[in-house]
Amino acid sequence: MAERIKRVKDEVLGIVSILGGIYIGLSLVTHKKWDPSLFTFTNSSTKNYGGIVGAYMADALLMIIGISAFAIPLFIVVYGVNSSRILQEIFYQYPERIFFRWQYSCLPSYFSARCHWYRLY
Repeated sequence: MAERIKRVKDEVLGIVSILGGIYIGLSLVTHKKWDPSLFTFTNSSTKNYGGIVGAYMADALLMIIGISAFAIPLFIVVYGVNSSRILQEIFYQYPERIFFRWQYSCLPSYFSARCHWYRLY
């Protein structure tokens, strides 16, 4: 019984992590400079697909972490897949898993090399 509860808890945690990672990623990708944020006031509506919460969150992440903030949703999604047994079977039964592991090990160097293309101001 305890094993079943742990397994269900891991599945729910995995799915919630994946959905949260997708939400953060969507908020970061659709971040606009003139969306409402901690340091920007505007009367126009939010253009961010994450809504007002996504606009504030994306602005805070980009101000604090910078371009490396785009790696956070990827790590959260990978954590969600790894914590869910069903999703592990779906994602890791294909040979592309080697590519995914290689890709995530190269992300920090990629973002540090490409950080000149994104300017906050």
